[in-house]
Amino acid sequence: ELQAFRVRCHCDLASFQVSPTREAAGRLYRCHCPPCRRYHTSAWATYLRVATPSPLLLETVLGEWGLARSNVLVHQDQCLELGAVQRICCRRCMTKLATLPSDDDDDDDDDD
Repeated sequence: ELQAFRVRCHCDLASFQVSPTREAAGRLYRCHCPPCRRYHTSAWATYLRVATPSPLLLETVLGEWGLARSNVLVHQDQCLELGAVQRICCRRCMTKLATLPSDDDDDDDDDD
């Protein structure tokens, strides 16, 4: 069985547990594109594919992870490797929690 990962922000407002998919076990993705470098304030972003519901709808994912929508900010962005993505961070401390590929270019989940 694959080990689950606990993800939490610095202020403990947002936390959840995810499991890597069997296909991606031990496989990390590194992206060096300018949007990922800017968002993560790093030379690259590292991603691990985890099990998510299908279709990949933001509200469904947040519900499955036990994250209250009122506790997170969602930012629509582009990644040159993944395409359109939704970047999720804590509303209070701004800890970067997850990046989800977008199924469409819908802006309904944008927070200004």
